[in-house]
Amino acid sequence: MSNDAHQFAIEAKRAAFTLPDDLHERARRLKLACAGAAAIERGKRSAGLASSQPAPWPASTWEFLAKHAGQHVQ
Repeated sequence: MSNDAHQFAIEAKRAAFTLPDDLHERARRLKLACAGAAAIERGKRSAGLASSQPAPWPASTWEFLAKHAGQHVQ
């Protein structure tokens, strides 16, 4: 992982633990976290590693989505 990617990952981890009330600061941190994740993925690809796969949503999430989506279907 390049030094930039490593630095992005460190900052993204720090940002994830605290959420300020200021929306501009939240947006800045979200952008930083996304940039860090993209840098990590680029690093993995350049090293010949497989891309990350997101964890599947738990059944409770699907149930919640189905319940609330069903309320809006006519």
